[in-house]
Amino acid sequence: MIFGIFAIAFDPTHSVDKVFLTNFDKIKHILAFVVISYFFVESSIKLKVILKILILVLIAFFIEYVQFMIGREASVLDFFASISGVGIFFLVRFFVLKNKFTF
Repeated sequence: MIFGIFAIAFDPTHSVDKVFLTNFDKIKHILAFVVISYFFVESSIKLKVILKILILVLIAFFIEYVQFMIGREASVLDFFASISGVGIFFLVRFFVLKNKFTF
């Protein structure tokens, strides 16, 4: 699954976007940051949850900033899609832990 997400995210032709959805790029950002959030939270790095969220938001910002600096299209909507992925992950995680479900 992770390889599929990366293959779609790094597809330079954006052929998947043209075939399936016109805003598939935002879905890629959301999915990518749900996965990144999962791996970051499950890593052995011991930080408070709020600090992990802040770091993930900063990563989303710096990705768009670097794209702008190297001449690629940077988008505020892409940034918001990325932090939406972070939010979705932490909401799901909260409800899973609250109800003591296991992955």
